[in-house]
Amino acid sequence: MFFNGPPMAYGFEDCDNGYVTDTHFIIPNKARWVVTYTTPMPKEMYRTAPSGVCYAANMSRYRLNQEPMACVQKFLLGLGYQGLQFAPWPNGICPSPAVATLPSL
Repeated sequence: MFFNGPPMAYGFEDCDNGYVTDTHFIIPNKARWVVTYTTPMPKEMYRTAPSGVCYAANMSRYRLNQEPMACVQKFLLGLGYQGLQFAPWPNGICPSPAVATLPSL
């Protein structure tokens, strides 16, 4: 079983808005920016690995990410942009480590 669901392919199309199918994340060719934000995690709890406390700390950031994700989506929409952070997958369209590494966070 995959944590984020089945593996998804990426596709680029000449379309106005990105979308997701059962097998693909479709990104518009006109997409020009990546907006990245972080969700804090209790590091003291994470340092107890391997333990249930560590697992709870790790999962808390995904649980806490849902509200900022919705707020960022609405903010971008208000500016006339579309955010491509698709739920229900915790990492959305891009795995968290890649999103954090690529913009040098």
